[in-house]
Amino acid sequence: MKQKKKFNWQKIEFNMFQAVGNMRYRVSLKGDQALFCKLMGPEIIPLDSHWPMVISTDPMRTTSGYWAGTIGVNIEAEYLFLELDRQQRRLLLQQAKVDGFNSIRLHKLTRLIQSIDFNSYFEDTLQDFLDDLAGFGFTLSLDILSWPLKTTLSTGELIEDGWKQWAYVSSELHNRIYQIIDWLSGFYLYARPLFKSEKLIGICLFNENSLYAEIPKNLLSKPKDRCKTMLRVGSAFRNVLRKKGYSGRIFLSNYQLYGEDQICNMRFSKSLDRHIYFDYPQLNYRRVKVGGRSPLEFLNYWKAFYRKLFQGASERWISEINLPWPNQFMHEVLPIILTLHKEKKLNGLWFYDYRLRSPDFHLGGPFGIQRFRSVIEPLGWFKSFLNEPYEIEYKNMTLDIKSDGGSITCFLRGHPIKRVPHCLWEREYSNFVTGPERSLGDQFDPQFLFQTEFGKKAMNIKF
Repeated sequence: MKQKKKFNWQKIEFNMFQAVGNMRYRVSLKGDQALFCKLMGPEIIPLDSHWPMVISTDPMRTTSGYWAGTIGVNIEAEYLFLELDRQQRRLLLQQAKVDGFNSIRLHKLTRLIQSIDFNSYFEDTLQDFLDDLAGFGFTLSLDILSWPLKTTLSTGELIEDGWKQWAYVSSELHNRIYQIIDWLSGFYLYARPLFKSEKLIGICLFNENSLYAEIPKNLLSKPKDRCKTMLRVGSAFRNVLRKKGYSGRIFLSNYQLYGEDQICNMRFSKSLDRHIYFDYPQLNYRRVKVGGRSPLEFLNYWKAFYRKLFQGASERWISEINLPWPNQFMHEVLPIILTLHKEKKLNGLWFYDYRLRSPDFHLGGPFGIQRFRSVIEPLGWFKSFLNEPYEIEYKNMTLDIKSDGGSITCFLRGHPIKRVPHCLWEREYSNFVTGPERSLGDQFDPQFLFQTEFGKKAMNIKF
């Protein structure tokens, strides 16, 4: 009889802020500068396909609460302006407002501008959206350079999607970015020129673009002093924005990186903007494959990573955060953010990304958070927890968060008594449960790393 392979569980010591993590899995990172950290270990225990799930027929409920910081969502420009009309865009904003978000990060606008070549008809469309944004009371966060399309320089050199690092070394691309800034300066937000509006609360110059990561093979001129080059170019664009009247926060870049990139960004601004994906998908044509691991099972790792990500920062923004589908543990995202906030207080948080809600659970792809009850329904209470003192206890496959106003108890996969991983939220005289969500008809590979069949009707845990 063939014997099953046994794994030796062990304590792992991290050389990260003297943090020690006691975890059930061995850990391997692809270098200290890993963009999106891959937590590796033994075979994943397949999720139980017999969890008690029922079709979700009731509208999503809302909870009320207040946080002094900013909590918003990313909306991609191509989706917003190429797939929706103005009525649908208004519906999207209304939906986000009712859900409890107060800020919009308009993402990948550069890519859209480039694809339509500064189309004059689009100017009215963008201005209408900014007017609607003001009408619903949102603040705005903006990227200047965010994943532009591939282009060819006058020298004949082909620049791939994103303009990775070329944006720092090519004067021709610098001129194109100046053109984008000048074009944007003609719009209005809350009846004031865009860059003079106090409701434009943050600008990131180079979204996920750093000389410390993803260096293109065809980059001919590789700067010897990378940080000096980044600071020089970033300062030039910051000066232009200041001359346009913008007096708010300007971030250099916002990778999920610590180390040299983080130190360089700190030299540009003590306020930091970073990204956190608790699981990042491998995108291979139409198939999306995730790590499939519970972030709370790696809580000690994420706490240490977060401390290092924002070491020395006076202000902490996370402009992109998510646990992408088909990872089944979205219900753990709000609780784990609370544990990070306990380590170092957050000032701004934008989930990635947000789309019109639909009966089709999968509309919005792997990043759409608007379909998850476990994010939308407790969001008000989540904001209240962010705003008040609370204590955290993490042991025996259980996370307990308690404040004078309420409590959250999360039972992790592998809990000795609770068969289904879930979180119990309690506040005042109300409570509800969040847990794994999927659709009727969904089918996955045995380890729930990628999806083989897509259902339609949303389902969630029933107790």
